[in-house]
Amino acid sequence: KENNMARIFLAVIYLLPLLGILAVTASAQSGWHPQQSKTSSFLGGVSFIDANIGFAVGQSGAILSTTNGGSTWLTDSSHTSTDLYGVFSYDANSTIAVGGNGLTLKTTDGGTNWTSYSSGTTNYLNRVYLLSQNIGIAVGGNGTIRRTTDGGMNWAFRSSGSSNNLWGISFSGNTIGSVVGNAGTILRTTDAGANWLIQLTGELYDLYSICLIDSSVAVAVGTAGKILRTTDGGTSWLPIPSGTSKNLHEVKCLQSGKGFAVGDSGIILHTTNGGISWLSQESGTTYELFGISLIDTNIATIVGSNGTILRTTTGGLVSSIDDHLSLYPLEFHLYQNFPNPFNPSTTISFQLPAVSHVMLKVFDVLGREVATLVNGVEELGYKSVTYDASRLTSGVYYYCLQAGNYIETKNLLLLR
Repeated sequence: KENNMARIFLAVIYLLPLLGILAVTASAQSGWHPQQSKTSSFLGGVSFIDANIGFAVGQSGAILSTTNGGSTWLTDSSHTSTDLYGVFSYDANSTIAVGGNGLTLKTTDGGTNWTSYSSGTTNYLNRVYLLSQNIGIAVGGNGTIRRTTDGGMNWAFRSSGSSNNLWGISFSGNTIGSVVGNAGTILRTTDAGANWLIQLTGELYDLYSICLIDSSVAVAVGTAGKILRTTDGGTSWLPIPSGTSKNLHEVKCLQSGKGFAVGDSGIILHTTNGGISWLSQESGTTYELFGISLIDTNIATIVGSNGTILRTTTGGLVSSIDDHLSLYPLEFHLYQNFPNPFNPSTTISFQLPAVSHVMLKVFDVLGREVATLVNGVEELGYKSVTYDASRLTSGVYYYCLQAGNYIETKNLLLLR
């Protein structure tokens, strides 16, 4: 028995340097590959019709197009020097770009010609979303929402009920959509953008982008690494740990639950479970990343400052091992409960990198145990527990997680 243990010990000692080399090599690799844009201007938006045909827009009216998945990008003539921030391609005959001073441009011939139409506003337009060849919605500064029913030739005012800048828009199907903006603004429509209602998030962070996975589940991202998630159509929003304090400028998701978020300093986050958890991927750049076009689970294109264009055909992964590892956390962690303050229930989340015996308890300010939420063996992964404090009085309480040798305590505030 002692000889076997010695062999194991020696094997580990000999393998450690090799494992270290493998770890360093893997961390230096990236599943995202740079493409030549032939510009040093910022690119704010990107949209692909399929794996091959796509457009990118940016500074001083820049419009780039590709018909081979970005192997080559050509410069289209936009006949404007106004900055362009967003673009959406519905099909080969319907692509609309939006930008400063309420500018809207449309091409119906694959980018050979672009025609300018009045949006009826001088506020900048950040993003545009097309529900069909005819129906589309553009959002922008000072709460601006414009809607077209004739393919972008005419744009009608729609009330947002807000004066905050609006940055992102997403739809699930052809009727249910959401818009996000400054100071935690989230709007929702159930009639294809004809009318919008404000949803309360309790957040003051600016939100820059949102993706609807289905009519109930959505993920929003914004400043300082903020990620919010809803599973009830926006009635309530739960903060999700992002692992970064960088601003996140865009998020895109598929119905399968896979998605990406991008932001400052080349940050790329990847989710495989509908935004419940996020892990970073190596981008190979430190430039700001502003836009994503997600074709399927493997193919995506990202654009950013200094003409940055990144492309993946492997879901951003270097190998299938990365995909397996992305499902699981790498360390123990206890998150702040949400909402907090709360009445009468709140959600407590934690993560386990290994199978562990877990105890999660709640105590009052005198150190007396008032509730046991978890006491048993838990599989590795991301966990959430809903705590109902209906029987308690208002005040400060503490919740403590013990998992193996890991112990962490946080406070929560119950307000009646």
